[in-house]
Amino acid sequence: MTVLLISFLKTLLYFSLFMIFIPFFVSCNFEEHTDKEPNKYITDSLSLKTKVINEEPGFFQETISEVSGEESTVQEEIVNLYPFEIIDSSGESIEFKKPPDRIVAFDAAALETIFTLGKGEKIVGTHDFVSYPPEAENIIRVGGAFNMNIEAIIGLNPDLVFVFSDQNVGNLKNAGLKVLYIKSLNNDFSKISDEIIMWGMILNVENKAKEIVLDFEKRLNNIETTVKNLNINQTIFQDVGDLWSPGRNTLMDDVFALLNVSNIALDVDGYAQISREIIVDRNPDLIITLDRDTITKDPAFNEISAVQKNRVYILPSNALSIGGPRFINGIEELALLIYPENADLFLKNN
Repeated sequence: MTVLLISFLKTLLYFSLFMIFIPFFVSCNFEEHTDKEPNKYITDSLSLKTKVINEEPGFFQETISEVSGEESTVQEEIVNLYPFEIIDSSGESIEFKKPPDRIVAFDAAALETIFTLGKGEKIVGTHDFVSYPPEAENIIRVGGAFNMNIEAIIGLNPDLVFVFSDQNVGNLKNAGLKVLYIKSLNNDFSKISDEIIMWGMILNVENKAKEIVLDFEKRLNNIETTVKNLNINQTIFQDVGDLWSPGRNTLMDDVFALLNVSNIALDVDGYAQISREIIVDRNPDLIITLDRDTITKDPAFNEISAVQKNRVYILPSNALSIGGPRFINGIEELALLIYPENADLFLKNN
């Protein structure tokens, strides 16, 4: 009888303790799922490492794919992406709780990236100077690059407006629109990878974005290795119109450095007009221009090396004018003009 009584009291005690702690465990679990702060993401290209600022166990799984000569694969990554925040170029946090459905992409590179990710149907507006891809031809235009038609944008009822300049950010926000401002890339084309990853996150196609970036950086790595092995030194002048040329701190100067050609506009910061006298004095080995006749039929240039050796070229596309996924195509196109006898080496990964 005594044994049975003791057993009954133990059971009663365990049951009481269980009932006391149930609310505590339920409460903890509820807080974990309902009070979660949005994750703030930044991206670091080249290693394809996605970082999370306020990392939470069980929410984020880091993905790293090093670019090398061996085949790389995209690993499984985000368990639950939303909500998250992106820090824009003004330092402001922009929260995303779900993918946007109606985007005004006031930037050619952003538009190309969104199309490359297979989400072009989400773009409802862009600016007047977008020319690629062809599918973008029917997208509504809402002003030039710097004279935005805000009323037209409001009329499109977008849930995201992407801009490359802060010129109209205040007016757009005052109109009640969600704005993501990422400053246009002026140099360091490796950051193109960051923006592709960013759009992959925004549109919930991050694996697709990583595949694009892996291809971009694999081809970039091949170009760098090939150029280093060739070890040929040449000089170049690029005429973007009326003898204006890119100098230091430009995407093109970075490309010239990658391809081991010395830019004769070495004392220019940004873009500037170069005099005929300087061009003749610096005697470039090759010239990239929009119109060959402006160079080859100008008597002032008759004796420069590029004209004498018929190395005045027009790029086959405008891929190098837009810092998007096609930029790597443009680098390869220029590499083929600089090193025509080594074409097979530059295209071996295509």
